[in-house]
Amino acid sequence: MVKVKTPEKLFHISSSVGYRPSRIFCVGANYRKHVEEMGLPGRESPFYFMKPREALIQGDGLSTLAVDYPPQTKELDYEVELVVLIGQAGSTVPEENALDWVGGLGVGIDFTRRDLQRKLREKNQPWELSKAFEQSAPVSSFVDLHNINFEGSSLALDINLSVNGKIKQRANTRDMIFSVSEIIADLSLYFTLLPGDLLFTGTPEGVGPVFPGDILEANIPGLPSLRVSIE
Repeated sequence: MVKVKTPEKLFHISSSVGYRPSRIFCVGANYRKHVEEMGLPGRESPFYFMKPREALIQGDGLSTLAVDYPPQTKELDYEVELVVLIGQAGSTVPEENALDWVGGLGVGIDFTRRDLQRKLREKNQPWELSKAFEQSAPVSSFVDLHNINFEGSSLALDINLSVNGKIKQRANTRDMIFSVSEIIADLSLYFTLLPGDLLFTGTPEGVGPVFPGDILEANIPGLPSLRVSIE
């Protein structure tokens, strides 16, 4: 069992693409069916929130990561996501060349204190308490983009998550409202992207709660898998 609270110790060693973690950018509500299941409004452009590096823990495709059930919630939800590792610095990145900024791809889980998030939304307050807590962003190791199949200029990858062996989320990244290229181009208008930045690209429908003792497995064929136990 692997349990890591200082991500730098594991990230630099176990990644198939070597890097040091920088910032974690997350795209909200980026699959139409997930937008519908959450009762959220449609959007004309991506919107973002961030997590600290302390949220990061990384698997190696073999071991099970132990994640502590966080305090101050009774509704911890999973959200499986394609995670993009930024490989080079850049701002105002052109959409047609945006994949050149991808240094690697992995799969991750965005854990959410859903009950707190609902309360924060009701008060029109920021989401940090519901999203930016320790161990809330487990990720797999990353593989080079050139080893991934493309459809034209877009990534088309199957993605799924199971809880205790039962599939809960299943989709394809072509179902994203905003593609990886569109997200990188848009985000780079507001931030200079840096090597080591991570981009969680949104989750498909089927999110739900987990409890201590549950085992989650997140998979994207062709990428290292991610196995997590809730402690």
